[in-house]
Amino acid sequence: NAANEEGLGCFIPSHRCIDNVLHRAAGPRLRESCRKALAAREKGCELLRPGTTPLVTPGHHLPCNHVLHVTGPCVPGGGRGRPTAEHTRQLQNCYRLCLDAAKEHDMKSIAFCCISTGLFGYPQDLAAATALSTVHEWLEEETNRAAALETIVFVTYLATDNAIYKDIMDRQRL
Repeated sequence: NAANEEGLGCFIPSHRCIDNVLHRAAGPRLRESCRKALAAREKGCELLRPGTTPLVTPGHHLPCNHVLHVTGPCVPGGGRGRPTAEHTRQLQNCYRLCLDAAKEHDMKSIAFCCISTGLFGYPQDLAAATALSTVHEWLEEETNRAAALETIVFVTYLATDNAIYKDIMDRQRL
């Protein structure tokens, strides 16, 4: 889940962000699980800052066992701005820390939405390149990592996102 910093889901009724979609589908217990997970974080980490360790909650009514809630960086400019080196590092951490959490919780699969694109303003092509390269590097760092996860899915809701991911994977032979 590409969550906001509060980590409790979107509070705008009928908003079309992935945070709202997931919370609505999972049911109200997901928000309570997020609240408990936030309370359990160490002091000073009560918010989900960009690129910090994700919250891990049950999936409740979703067709999954867990939801990883992570906040990506917000790039000013509505998708036309240029991410800084810090934005890139934060986005890399989003993917890397989610993969670490999946491994730690013995998850066999993980599905990533397009973190930080859309309302968060990260240009789609740069976000996709960062996502794919970070996941590829994570898998290559240790041999047992690739065996830990059987399936990694990049969920693309827009045809443009799908084309961008496909183009990058074809060019880089991923």
